Amino acid sequence: MSSGDTRMATRSQRRSTTRSRSCRRTPPGSSCVWPGRSGSTTRAVWRCSTGGEWGTVCDDDFSIHAAQVVCRELGYVEAISWSPGSKYGRGEGRIWFDNVHCTGKEKTLALCSSNGIGVSDCKHTEDVGVVCSDKRIPGFTFINTLTNSVESLNLQVEDVRIRAILGTYRKRIPVTEGYVEVKDGGKWKQICDQQWTLMNSRVVCGMFGFPGERKYNARVYKMFARRRKHNYWGYSVNCTGNEAHLSSCKLGQALLENSNGSCDPGMPVVVSCVPGRAFAPTPMAGFRKAFRQEQPLVRLKGGTIVGEGRVEVLKSGEWGTICDDKWNILSATVVCRELGFGTAKEALSGGQLGQGMGSVHMNEVECSGFEEVHHGVLLQQGLSGLQP
Repeated sequence: MSSGDTRMATRSQRRSTTRSRSCRRTPPGSSCVWPGRSGSTTRAVWRCSTGGEWGTVCDDDFSIHAAQVVCRELGYVEAISWSPGSKYGRGEGRIWFDNVHCTGKEKTLALCSSNGIGVSDCKHTEDVGVVCSDKRIPGFTFINTLTNSVESLNLQVEDVRIRAILGTYRKRIPVTEGYVEVKDGGKWKQICDQQWTLMNSRVVCGMFGFPGERKYNARVYKMFARRRKHNYWGYSVNCTGNEAHLSSCKLGQALLENSNGSCDPGMPVVVSCVPGRAFAPTPMAGFRKAFRQEQPLVRLKGGTIVGEGRVEVLKSGEWGTICDDKWNILSATVVCRELGFGTAKEALSGGQLGQGMGSVHMNEVECSGFEEVHHGVLLQQGLSGLQP
């Protein structure tokens, strides 16, 4: 570790010992995406946008009927439950709706009766949360609207997948390598690789539950691409690498306007993802490279499903928790990827997964999302102070 890293670790250690004494017992949690899990449920504080400003909904008079409207508006078949009292964290900004009454048949929450937009006497401790089923409404365009930086284009696609192309990968579950395809207008389309970046590949791998991406045999795919006719999606995508889903990336320029639908001299986008050790095919199946966590210093405890739990860290041989001050999706993603999962699905706060035992080792953890992992230790800002 360099002198700069040592100074940073010292500051982190000092901060963790001085600030954690006053930290409330509200350890954060992470809910990670893993192969095959688009999410057993979708669970979040319900936020709505009015005039371009996001805000929350008060839990007064909220009901399962209102939750059904919310989930269907988000593209899910039904609501499983709803929770009052900011169970999934306190929101920010305005509280747009209060005393919401729905029959369950409304198309949007805004069509339900309420006190009126922005008329509320609630606090964010009363923000309502919903839990939606994993089943999406068939044909629902669940990907966010992507706006072109040059002109405003409202383009939506229905789904995203990695389609195995080579025979060796078709037989593997989960699929770790293949074309990135989007479903648009009911048809699966390839993406031209002319402006594709490694950051885009990182996002795709993460959203499918893989902690990292790797190189693939481009020569083989180029030979294969010459023999097939492809149906290309007409646009490029620009990701920073920290997005939880391809839908959160910015839409790039139109690629095929003057090329008669071809991608020459390029080919369809290919990604090759590294699965976590728990989800990698066995060596008998010919798979040899998998993500390895050699010295686990971070773990998830108290979750009800794989990849979910209260974040605990090991310091000087003792497991302890982290204070949830400043805990966000970037820090949660660092933990998920370190443990061999993909992008974090949620950054849980407020001790939702129970209070831990022992010391509160760290406070105000802030990660960029790109912290490197070496022998289970994050070498940059965030968890660098955990080295025993």
